[in-house]
Amino acid sequence: VGQEETFPRDVLDRAELEGEVLRLADRVGARLRADAIESRTIQLKVRMADFRTLTRSKTLPEPTSSSSVIASVARAALDTLEISEGVRLLGVAAQNLSPAAAQQAELPFPGVGAAARRVREGSVGRGRARPNIPVGGGGEDQADLRAHPSLDAAADAVRRRFGEDALGPAGLMREGRVRRSRAGSAWGPEDEPAGE
Repeated sequence: VGQEETFPRDVLDRAELEGEVLRLADRVGARLRADAIESRTIQLKVRMADFRTLTRSKTLPEPTSSSSVIASVARAALDTLEISEGVRLLGVAAQNLSPAAAQQAELPFPGVGAAARRVREGSVGRGRARPNIPVGGGGEDQADLRAHPSLDAAADAVRRRFGEDALGPAGLMREGRVRRSRAGSAWGPEDEPAGE
């Protein structure tokens, strides 16, 4: 399950690419949840200006359909690439798919979720529990892999009722509204669909 975008020009601005990763990851997560599936592997695909295609992927310890987790993993992958020559295509894909399993929510207290997980896995005293795993190389500012299923479900319900662009990540806000779909992506590089 994936989304990709071919740009009408080479993109050199990392902030613009990060916004596109956020948009693509948001759509991939919504598609996973709509089909009640989860992914353990997130892949970033980048086609450079000279048409070389690079991919980076990360396999997660737990399957996910969380848009924020997918975006964090894909952004961390983008951070490993040199983009100074420009990017022509960007894609985010969810791989290693499985049916979504009902998961019990963990308490938001530090260490409590990890302790409960150790008990469930039978690894108490063996040091195998995995607390929130940093996406990047570590550091306090790195995003973690905590999913927010109730937030994703609420966003999906709002979009079903009010349309795809009714709600989305704040990073997709442009000119006072959320743009989950890229202007021109289905109609040509510079065209807007009628009525937009």
